Parts: sequence; C-alpha cells; structure tokens
Amino acid sequence: TLSTLRFADRVKAIKTVAIVNETPTERLIRELREENARLMQMIQSGGSMLGAISNLSQEERSEEEEDLKKQLEQNAREMEEMKKSWEQRLKEEASKAQSTNLEATKLKEK
Repeated sequence: TLSTLRFADRVKAIKTVAIVNETPTERLIRELREENARLMQMIQSGGSMLGAISNLSQEERSEEEEDLKKQLEQNAREMEEMKKSWEQRLKEEASKAQSTNLEATKLKEK
C-alpha cells in the first residue's frame, strides 16, 4: 500500500551510530592505559616526545626518561584511584579525618 511505501522511504533515511556504553570513569581509565602504553613504548625505545633524541645530550635524555617514568607512575596512581569504589574513598577520607582529629586533640593537650 501507499503507507507502507512511505514508511519504507522514511526508514531508509534513518542513520544509526553505534556507541560504546562506557562511564566517564571507565573512559578515563582506558585513556590512561593507552597513555601508559605509549609512555612505556617511548621509554623502552629511548625515544623523545619531540622525536629529536639524537640532538639531546645524555643528561637531557636521562631527564626526559625520568619525566616519562614519573608521568607513567602518576597515571598508574590515577588509574588505581579511579578503580576504587566511592565506599572505599569514603572510608579512607573518614580515617584521615579521624587521625587529623586525634592529632589536633593531642596538640591541644600539650
């Protein structure tokens, strides 16, 4: 019928886009892992961020390698922090607050 043909014509115009269901935390963890892999590759190859490793002195190379390792460690810490549930974070903050309160009361006693 004519209405079926109209429906078929409208359906042809529909564009679908597949997306990955991923939370912002999962996306950040994935991006950090990718960056860590890239940094590890740069460290292992002895490469430079600028691609000019041959122009760098030995001291500059070691400094750059240290910077890359620090950035890699920071990314790993951030990934571990992101993996923690909010309950774990709440417990950690509560224990920090409790220890701070204990220290404050000890100082007042003196």
